[in-house]
Amino acid sequence: MKVNKLARAELGKIFLRPAIYFMTAFLIFALILVTFSYSPTTRPSNLTNFGTATQNVSDVFSTFNNSTSTNSNSKVKLDLQLSDTYNQIQNFASASSIYDALIDDIVPLNTSITTSYDGSFLDKLHILSENPNNSTAISNFVTALTDVRQTSYELYEITNNIDGDLIDFYASTTEIASIKNIFYNIINVIPRTENLSLLNSQELITLGERIRNQFALTDTILLLQSFNKIVISPETLTSIFDSYYTNIVFVENSSNTLNLIYTEIEEFATDPENSSGESSEKILEINQLITKYKNAVGVATALLQNSFALEKAGTFSDATLRNYVGFEDFNAYILKENIALNSYLLENQIFDGEYFINYNFGTTIGYTETAYDFTFYAMQILSVIITIFCLFFTVTILAGEHINGTMKMLAIRPFKRERIISGKILSCIYFMTMFIIISAVAAFAVGYSMFGFTNGTMLLVFNATDVVALPAYAPLLLYLVSLGINIAFYICIAALLSVLFRSNTFALFVTFVVYFFGLLFNAISTGASWFVYTPYAHLDLFKFLGNSNSSGSLFGMNMIADGNFYFSLGYILGLILVINSITKIVFRRRDIA
Repeated sequence: MKVNKLARAELGKIFLRPAIYFMTAFLIFALILVTFSYSPTTRPSNLTNFGTATQNVSDVFSTFNNSTSTNSNSKVKLDLQLSDTYNQIQNFASASSIYDALIDDIVPLNTSITTSYDGSFLDKLHILSENPNNSTAISNFVTALTDVRQTSYELYEITNNIDGDLIDFYASTTEIASIKNIFYNIINVIPRTENLSLLNSQELITLGERIRNQFALTDTILLLQSFNKIVISPETLTSIFDSYYTNIVFVENSSNTLNLIYTEIEEFATDPENSSGESSEKILEINQLITKYKNAVGVATALLQNSFALEKAGTFSDATLRNYVGFEDFNAYILKENIALNSYLLENQIFDGEYFINYNFGTTIGYTETAYDFTFYAMQILSVIITIFCLFFTVTILAGEHINGTMKMLAIRPFKRERIISGKILSCIYFMTMFIIISAVAAFAVGYSMFGFTNGTMLLVFNATDVVALPAYAPLLLYLVSLGINIAFYICIAALLSVLFRSNTFALFVTFVVYFFGLLFNAISTGASWFVYTPYAHLDLFKFLGNSNSSGSLFGMNMIADGNFYFSLGYILGLILVINSITKIVFRRRDIA
């Protein structure tokens, strides 16, 4: 109770400061600027647009169903999209292994260059060296050189065309490049057949010795053998196909998902009440049905691709995988998040797209602007101003009061020093909470006057596992809670710096450096593997509600590698506890006389 009493007293002192009026005016001015600058990217509608004003429902259905149509939303193109994805995954499992092809060709090539046996490159080189004027020896060695060049060219082509879709082993870009360069150099050293015939026997022998000494491939073979192959069991692939293809793909006279939607489209199109006459409402309805077909294909395609990518990753961490070809931007969290959302849509047959997505800076949650969008956008910007002033007041009520002597007056009263510092920090948190609420209410009022608001269901994926459906205002409130934790962390940092440094100005300067460095750090370093070890990676807890792959900006944070809500929450709360403990220890031992 004494801490709370001290906090309320300190809060009263903050509101008596002239700076509070400047802060209020600055927030109002910033809100006005945000109002005029607000121009969000509207969530693009994926509604198909078959038909014209002079066509009817039958015409639309005929265009959608045309087997020769080039429209990307036609049935034939959508079915092809899904089957192509299936075939790409199937080909990975059934096609010849790139890893095996490299080993199978490099080993005999190396043996031929380095080991003498009947018919080897080295054997023919020895024969030519002993019989430099023998035309048969010359001809045989030219053939051997041509074979080495041709095999090296084929191996170069394999390594040169390795990408994320084809590669079936884990290798870094540097390792692939080193292997490719060896074959590239062999190709450049050995002339084409027509030019080899122009070389005399001594020149051929010199070339052969150079290849023998310079291009032994033993180290290359050892490097290849050190790579781990990507292995996905047939049972796993069958499970993926059964879940996201076999029971979804269009097969006539079946009960597959796409068949049921297509039947719905066909019945609507052939209904005499709908099929004839020019009706924009009816054309809109059939386009909405076609959109369901398109979205179902999109959901199934995404599930196939993301499930396959997750299986290819094996048990490696994100940080390790990002060193490998094909996994440069790998983020298991985002893949799991997408799988969870699309699985939910598939299981519940939600293909109309009529649900809100999670908040994202500068993008609408639905297909039109609402007060919710504006509030989120405004609060992302206003939060910077709120944070700056909260840090300012934190420093001034600690370092500032030590300088002007008011801290000494408080210390002689019957309060423990731990309670004094706790009360001051708590007062700043109270202050921050009040201004977050006031700013959010003001932003919502402005947004409501501009756009109104539409109630709807927002689908969120919590911690990449659980899909929850909430009204649009609920995630906005959760964002404000996350924002409060974020600012509270910086308030604790400011308090620590204020008791460490006797200079009010210096403490304020270092506090702002820490804060603005965090904003910049987030914008440029999110993809770095070491970023996860910094506090900045865990401050934005709101990203764990989904749409994290596009939330990164100056005002939001991308999902870190191997992200987890509970780890981030524990990390940041634990860090706040540690910082506050250090602050209390330093303050207790500090001379404030």
